[in-house]
Amino acid sequence: MADKVKGKVTGAAQRWLEVLEVSGEEIIGKFENGDVAQVASGNHHYLACWPDAKLLNSVVKFAAKKAHLEVISLPEGFRLRRRGHLLFAFNYGNRSWKLTVGKTLLLGRRLIKPQEIAIAELT
Repeated sequence: MADKVKGKVTGAAQRWLEVLEVSGEEIIGKFENGDVAQVASGNHHYLACWPDAKLLNSVVKFAAKKAHLEVISLPEGFRLRRRGHLLFAFNYGNRSWKLTVGKTLLLGRRLIKPQEIAIAELT
């Protein structure tokens, strides 16, 4: 089964979904038939389905934006880790990616090739 979700988040439900009764919560997304797919009450969010990759990504981006967090879209196989004022970039993938954040590079280069790493200072 698959049911599209539209609203402040987009994607599709897969495998299972629930029917919600809403009583004052903010509606974040709805299924194609009009049923509620995601609600929020303050900082609490509830997703009434198993999301596909697009919906999961959309839900995480929405929550991060609501929390005033910066979102950086990464290609598959790429990881960023922050430790204090340092940013560690790991390329586990098979294509290069340009690191656009961080002020001073301490290790590596801005264009991180497959199987390479870089370390940058954030401040």
